[in-house]
Amino acid sequence: LQRFYEREYYADAKPISAEARMKEKDWQRTILLPWLLAHLPPVKDWSILDIGCGYGEWLRHFDRSNRLLGIEQSESAARAANERFGVEVRQCDFLANGYDAGRFDLVTGLAIIEHFSDPLAALVEANRITRTGGFIYLQTPDLHALVLRKGVPRYFKLVHTYYYTLATLTSLLRKAGFPLQPLGHFFDY
Repeated sequence: LQRFYEREYYADAKPISAEARMKEKDWQRTILLPWLLAHLPPVKDWSILDIGCGYGEWLRHFDRSNRLLGIEQSESAARAANERFGVEVRQCDFLANGYDAGRFDLVTGLAIIEHFSDPLAALVEANRITRTGGFIYLQTPDLHALVLRKGVPRYFKLVHTYYYTLATLTSLLRKAGFPLQPLGHFFDY
C-alpha cells in the first residue's frame, strides 16, 4: 500500500497547484464542512488532526484559530503540504504517530478508514488521541449506497480493504471504545 500511494496517489511527476487542489476538493467546503459545523459546538481554538490528509485541502477549510495538523503516509504529499500548501503535516504511519493521549478535540478521516488493513486498530488509536468529550468525523463510501448506484465498479478499488454500512461502521466504532451518538448520515446518489 505504501508503494501504491507514492506511485499512484501522490507521484512527484504529477503537477499540482494549491489552487487546483482546493478547487478539486471544493465539495468538502460546500457540503461536508457546513454539515459538520452545524452538528458541533463552535469550532474555535481546537486542536484538529486529519488522518490521511494528502495535501491538506480539508484542513485548509477550517478557521485558522484552530491548531491544524495532518498525518500523511505519502512522503511526497506531506512534503508538498508543508512546503507549498502551508499545512503542517507529519509524514508517518498513523498507527505510529506518537501523539499524547487526549491531544485532539477533533480527529477527522475523509475516505481513509476503508484503506486501513486493520481498521479496528486505527480507530482504537483515534480514540486514544481524542480528548474525552472530543469528536471523530469519518467519511467513507456507504456500501448500501454503492450497491444502488449506477457505475458501481469505480468505487470498488484494490486499495479499499473494507467497505462499510452505517451499521458495520457503528459496530466497529463501539468496539474501538467510542461512546457513540451518531450525528447523522447522508447519502450521495
